[in-house]
Amino acid sequence: MQRSTVKLVFAFLGGLLLLFIVAPLMGMVFATPLSSLFSTASQSDVKASIWLTLWVSMASTISFSLLAIPLAYLLSRHSFPLKNVVLGIIDLPIVIPHSAAGIALLGFISRDSVVGKAASSVGLNLVGSPTAIALAMAFVRLPYLINAAREGFSSVSERLEKSALL
Repeated sequence: MQRSTVKLVFAFLGGLLLLFIVAPLMGMVFATPLSSLFSTASQSDVKASIWLTLWVSMASTISFSLLAIPLAYLLSRHSFPLKNVVLGIIDLPIVIPHSAAGIALLGFISRDSVVGKAASSVGLNLVGSPTAIALAMAFVRLPYLINAAREGFSSVSERLEKSALL
């Protein structure tokens, strides 16, 4: 009897949390007339924005995966000095508010920064470009990618991995 009461309370609390996530989204969906949604989605600016988001997101994921996945493998299979510091640095973008992360990233790539000056010297303007969008997406998304890949590598036994290499 005790366990079922605890499960019921936990399920209720979890349901409230899910409602907190879903309710605002459903409110937006139901507050917007379907005709308005279709007319907005058919506008050329909206289509261009959606296309830009999709291709930049895909390119960013592929590009940064080439850096993140080997790091995740290293973190899952090896111990080294300052490993916990590296793990902490990886998780920093999760705890930084998105607006603060955006401001920090803008300062990093602005025309006055070392990175911005280097990009300008080869004819690139990073601010407001698809490259800047990709960097912002990667900054926020990389901790999730690295941590998921690290957990995935950790879940495979090293013996099984070595036998697969033969």
